Amino acid sequence: MISNIVNQPVRRWFWSVILLFMMGSGILILCIPLPANAWIFAEDSQPEPAKQVQVSSVSMISLMEESWQNFLQAYNNRNMQEIDNTLNNLLTVRKNSGFANATPYSLALLILAQQAHERHDDTGAKALVDKALNLSPDYSFPYQAESQLYFSRKQWLSSLNSYFSGIKILFFNYLERLQLFAGICFVLTFLPLWLFVIIHIVLSLKYFRALRESWERQLDSKSAAIILFAVLFSVNVLIWRSFMLLPGLLLLFTCFFPYYSFREKACSFVLILLLTISPFAYQNGIKIIDSIGTPFFQSAISINFDSYQDSDQQNIIQPQPSEAGQRLQLFSRAAIAGKEKRTAAAISFLEELIRQDPHPPAAIYNNLGNYYYMDDQIEVAISTYKKAIGVDPTSGIYHYNLSHAYIKESFSLTQSEASFIQAWKLAPEIINRQLTKGQNANAPVLVHEPLPWSYTYHYVTRHPLTSELKNDFFRQYFSPWGGTASYLTFIGIIVLIMSILWIKMDSSGRFCPLCGVRFHGIGRISDACPSCLHISRQTANDSFAIRQGKKIRSFSWLMDGFFFLTGFVVPGTYQLALGQTVRGILMLCGSFAIAGSIILCHKGMINTTLFPPGSVWGPLVFPLLLLIVFCLANYYSWRQRKQQRLILRTTVK
Repeated sequence: MISNIVNQPVRRWFWSVILLFMMGSGILILCIPLPANAWIFAEDSQPEPAKQVQVSSVSMISLMEESWQNFLQAYNNRNMQEIDNTLNNLLTVRKNSGFANATPYSLALLILAQQAHERHDDTGAKALVDKALNLSPDYSFPYQAESQLYFSRKQWLSSLNSYFSGIKILFFNYLERLQLFAGICFVLTFLPLWLFVIIHIVLSLKYFRALRESWERQLDSKSAAIILFAVLFSVNVLIWRSFMLLPGLLLLFTCFFPYYSFREKACSFVLILLLTISPFAYQNGIKIIDSIGTPFFQSAISINFDSYQDSDQQNIIQPQPSEAGQRLQLFSRAAIAGKEKRTAAAISFLEELIRQDPHPPAAIYNNLGNYYYMDDQIEVAISTYKKAIGVDPTSGIYHYNLSHAYIKESFSLTQSEASFIQAWKLAPEIINRQLTKGQNANAPVLVHEPLPWSYTYHYVTRHPLTSELKNDFFRQYFSPWGGTASYLTFIGIIVLIMSILWIKMDSSGRFCPLCGVRFHGIGRISDACPSCLHISRQTANDSFAIRQGKKIRSFSWLMDGFFFLTGFVVPGTYQLALGQTVRGILMLCGSFAIAGSIILCHKGMINTTLFPPGSVWGPLVFPLLLLIVFCLANYYSWRQRKQQRLILRTTVK
């Protein structure tokens, strides 16, 4: 009965859902990326954020810079009507320039909004944040700034809504999506190691007495003490040598594995298998971080989605050794040529891209058809649009552009109407947006496709790593023997040893919840070991009863004292010690998120002030709520343990 209580599963689905939701929210905050160029604006420096926005020789960029200077002049004069007019003009220039975002200007607006908030001008701060949202609608940091502004006003629901709106934007913006993927890769790298270390340290302390007494029964006490000391000394030496951390932990784990319960053994197998993912996840995360930091990739993102400068054009023409880099380069050069109205050059770049790519995305054909249309090669444009539809028939953009091509070719109203109706069925929101731009039949506004995600993903995943990035952490902690093959071979040997121990060891043994020793019980007749059950039959001065009483008190102190207090520092350890394996692992995942959030805030990687990069929900509120839930779970487990001890005393007496 006692063992059933100790090892009971999570029976209340409500608490399970709460734990899963809070754990997912906590882990997600580790993956939320910082906005691009967020660190160029310090809180106490750069009182004029416009100094960070550089002038470009491109005509549209010059217009944006001129509009920005006009806004700053109106802002310094505190002319509200002129401020509103200049900001609207800046938004108009941004839309006409064809840029999806204007990140430096929106970040500068957020700094001005922060200064307005510090002057208690919340109306002006809200207006500036709204304009930053319009300038960079595809980045998450304006939404996070809006969330923090609502939070400072104590508008909790509006703040939470803006926070989750920013989270959703993460999946649509290429740069932030890559940073999110890098965060997920690092979580997959360190979370299995975190779980493996904590779980097996807790279980080693729990089953230490069972291991010692088992060896003493098989050997004499001196031999058992010498062997146990040698094993623990070897483990300690290996753990303290950084490049042998994992082997030392696995040696400790192998010694105590035969004494685990069935559920603990099954979870251990899963953790060992998850450790095989760690080196690959770490390598992919390093690839993403290294590739998005290269000048070539940053220039490609600026050219396709943001305001680019002369230095970006110089970076994009640098030779690229990989095919993925060459394709990204050709698409970006075609985007530059299209924005500068050099249609023939854009056509040549995209045609070369199609020759290099055996299976080009539909976006390539669509943009090439647009350039053919602007170059008055209508018949070629129509055939190119049809190729785009053949690759992706579910997109309404290609049908919309094709309808305009039919009109310009021979005023084919029937074919044009059919294509337009199909486009309306597939993408009505795009058609509505295009119709509101005030276009006419002689100069229609064609829809250009952005940089295909496949080109960005292939460039990042096939980016070559330098030897320093390959060997720094991976070799020190995961693979001290050489490479991935050696690491996987070592994991395979450990799994084989575990399997043999599981098969050969006697599985009929049970764990005594009073003194912590392993014994053989008959069915459900005995809930504790024979020594604990027969204490009451001995006299008070009996030496056996005194020794057994000391064992019970020491184990009770370990379970209800040490592990209970440790459960508040590292949530989940108390549940693991009580045998609630699944609940303990879920709570350990949450404690990993809390620890990561504290480390990021302490190191300054997450800024919890008002403006950029983010809201207070991620680094502070969610971890605090998660910690409160875990404290309640520890108290609930302690109440269960108290009831178990009461029942156990009744059983013993």
